[in-house]
This record gives sequence, structure tokens and C-alpha cells, in this order.
Amino acid sequence: MRRLMVVAIALMFAVSSTGCILSRLTDRAFVGFHVKRPTYTDRKVTGLFLLPFTFAIDLVTLPIQVILLAIAGDDFVMGSDDPDPAQVMLSLKDNPTFQRLSDAQQLTAATELSALMASGQVTRGTSLALTDEGHWLVVELSAEARAQVIARAARPDAAPQEYACAP
Repeated sequence: MRRLMVVAIALMFAVSSTGCILSRLTDRAFVGFHVKRPTYTDRKVTGLFLLPFTFAIDLVTLPIQVILLAIAGDDFVMGSDDPDPAQVMLSLKDNPTFQRLSDAQQLTAATELSALMASGQVTRGTSLALTDEGHWLVVELSAEARAQVIARAARPDAAPQEYACAP
């Protein structure tokens, strides 16, 4: 029984640390080892059951996966972690600072934000601030400042709602 438990733990470690396509998809959907929230939060047992099978399929199809990754890149299966511009614009409509702007300033702010996102200036290490004139300030954050912003965003009662994002 003890050997079976050691084998199970070793197998789970091997499966959870792999970067193969099916194992990553199963992890993202069910288990959540490498993501904050899996797609199906109440299906962890299903994911743990599927991981050994996906690992075996990943081993068999490894040469094909390597060729696909070499041709199409890492993001072709998982997608990019970049936010959807339409979703960003929709959430911007609820922002009190954005609502105080005139229609022309709102249009300017939306256009500027789209241009910033398309140009790649907005990354995981940046913070955006909306000025009273409808322009965006892009601020580079250190790792510590980014962690503080995330911690403040997790506690909605701690930060005033009028700020878009303050470092």
C-alpha cells in the first residue's frame, strides 16, 4: 500500500509538472496547479482522474506536439493571457472616472486604450491611470508594487472605487 502511494504521488508530480498540451489543458480546465482558477472549480477529482491518461497520450504524441509548438508557437493551444479588448472596454464603462468624462473624452480614452493595447505597451508589469482629460498614463511596476496592486484589488473595500488602478 505504501509503494502504491509513493507511485501515485510521483505520478501526480510528473503529470503536474509537464508542459505537454493535453496535460496543460486538463490542468487549466479541472485541477488548477498552474492557474489561479480552473475553468471548472468543482471538478478537481475529474481532473486528477484524467491527468494520468492525458500524460500517457502526451508521451505518445510528443513528436507531433514538438513539431506543432515549433511551427505555431506556445500560444496556439492555450491562447494568450492578454485581455480581450472588447471585455476591457465593457469594464471601462463602469469606471467612475470614465463616466465623468465628456463623450468626446470617452471616445479619446477608448481609442487611446485600444492603441496602447495593440502596441504592446500594456503588459502584466504595467499599471494604467486615467487622467481627468481622458488620457492614459502607463506606469511600469516593480514586482513588489505589482503584488501590492493585486493584493489591493483582491480587497475591494480597501481601495476607493474612483481610481482605475493605482500603483
